[in-house]
Amino acid sequence: SSGRADSPNLQQYQGVCEPETRVCTKFTYESSSIFRISIVQFNLDLIIQYSILVLYLRFYIYFRIETIALGNGQGSRQTGSWLAHLIEIQHFKPLNVRYAVVSECGASYYSASNLACTELPDLNVSFRGAVSIARRLQDPLAELVKVEPKHLGVGMYQHDIPVNQLTSAVHNVMEECISFVGVDLNAAPLHILSRVAGLSEMKAKAILTYRSQIGPFRSRADLLKVKKSNGESCSTHPMKSVKDNNMSEEK
Repeated sequence: SSGRADSPNLQQYQGVCEPETRVCTKFTYESSSIFRISIVQFNLDLIIQYSILVLYLRFYIYFRIETIALGNGQGSRQTGSWLAHLIEIQHFKPLNVRYAVVSECGASYYSASNLACTELPDLNVSFRGAVSIARRLQDPLAELVKVEPKHLGVGMYQHDIPVNQLTSAVHNVMEECISFVGVDLNAAPLHILSRVAGLSEMKAKAILTYRSQIGPFRSRADLLKVKKSNGESCSTHPMKSVKDNNMSEEK
């Protein structure tokens, strides 16, 4: 079908989420040019009802969701088997739906953090966690840097290491990874820019201010125009890590 499906019955969907139904359901989606993602968590014993399956199908078709991000927490194996069965019987047809298992490490801590409240002020803790897991499938590094090192679950002995030493080591690794992968200067948020080698939080804020007031950067030379609060230029040599995807390099 070339047209869009009828809008889902939101009132009916919200009823599914009522506490007295004892069905733990989370539904959200993140759209980008790469992924269209949904996260659905539920009690398998209660949700295998035809009417609910039809409701989910209508959501998927309406939002053109083709990738499901499944958290690797409790019940993920059973949920994965259930999704595999639905895909096998072509329940999501005409969509070519697939799913991927995503690490939930630190998602619950992020969802209750001040950063999550700032980014997603209109969502409750459960939905913030759902959005975080969805975004991890889109850009894992950008999401993991939001989680405090002690909540990352990097190993069973991580808590035997002094907190300051662990934090410093993780921050250094993240900075190295971000500098290696690069960032989109016209889209990266503060918590990513501030971890680029050579950029402090103050410089990152100045870049965001320039981006919002002046417009997108078109070349690395535009960084010379960015001024910190004290009037100094924000230019810095290590900015080789900035992606130049949509910026023509001036020579």
